[in-house]
Amino acid sequence: MAESQTPENAQTSLQTFDSDDTPFLEWMQRNPQGFVINPERRFASRYTMYHRAGCHHISTYGAGHPEGGFTQRQYIKVCTNNLQELLTWRAQHRSRADDIYCQTCEGQDGFQGG
Repeated sequence: MAESQTPENAQTSLQTFDSDDTPFLEWMQRNPQGFVINPERRFASRYTMYHRAGCHHISTYGAGHPEGGFTQRQYIKVCTNNLQELLTWRAQHRSRADDIYCQTCEGQDGFQGG
């Protein structure tokens, strides 16, 4: 079975990280082939961005992302090893948002937008 497919009776492997960067960064280290959606905290937001685990945009602190900047301020992270689960999460929790794929991550192991 392909990595992005899940049997209908399987439990979800989604993990949400909100208000603590450390567990999020640890998850990415343990799941280097994983997928991350980076929605704004506000439910009504139309912004969501899909990344591969380890993408420097969501894993490296810097001027634009000071410590705590990944899950403690404007954004939360939802992670899984199954891309379809993220697409379903976005449809259920951010239905007005567009599916936007990180240009840095796009093309890695078949990871691409529709």
